[in-house]
Amino acid sequence: MLRGSCCAALLIGALLLPSACSIDAVEHMVGMSDEQLNAEYARDMAALVKKLHEPPQTGFRGDIREDERVQAAWKLGDRKVYSAIPDLAQALKDPNWRVRDNAAEALVNMADHASSVQAELKDVALNDSSDWVRFDAAFALWDTKAAGPELLPVLTAICKDTNLVLATRAADLASAIKQDPTDYVPTLMRGMADPDVSERVIRIIDQELQYRVYLPVLLKGARTGDAEV
Repeated sequence: MLRGSCCAALLIGALLLPSACSIDAVEHMVGMSDEQLNAEYARDMAALVKKLHEPPQTGFRGDIREDERVQAAWKLGDRKVYSAIPDLAQALKDPNWRVRDNAAEALVNMADHASSVQAELKDVALNDSSDWVRFDAAFALWDTKAAGPELLPVLTAICKDTNLVLATRAADLASAIKQDPTDYVPTLMRGMADPDVSERVIRIIDQELQYRVYLPVLLKGARTGDAEV
């Protein structure tokens, strides 16, 4: 399975970027045994974990190196490297909020194995200084079946965020936890006023048609000039 996924990814890369280097990489991987592929994959993932644990980078090229740490957290989640869950839980306390946020998102992707880090996620959801990090940690808790009413004050506060995508996502999650969207309809109404967010709001409502309190939001959507909404 790993052999096929590795080779497929490299072949796609070669098609998108047909350089001698990418073609050589494909030929190199195709000629490897399963054991060699697994070993190379393990080395790559270990390198990502090592990058994740590097101290915050400053000075010359500091921004570029910080981006590498941010990307390391994202890649570990995208590739579902379950062995890195403790490392990602540790990264939830990283000084760089983008590293923390990608670590939380990575744990969302691996929520089926992340019950062991629920305490760390809850601490971050309740106390982090970034609304994005708090939301993603709360969402990871939801996916690990550990999101309780103690998260509602946090999510209610995030509903006031000026970023309407984040605010509407918080309203959706809070409604799911509370099983009553009444308190979050004003946030969704705000979202309907923004063409970039209104379709997201409709998708949220479409999954929860049993709630009649959504009627004012739908009426507002019916009056918008956006035909898709």
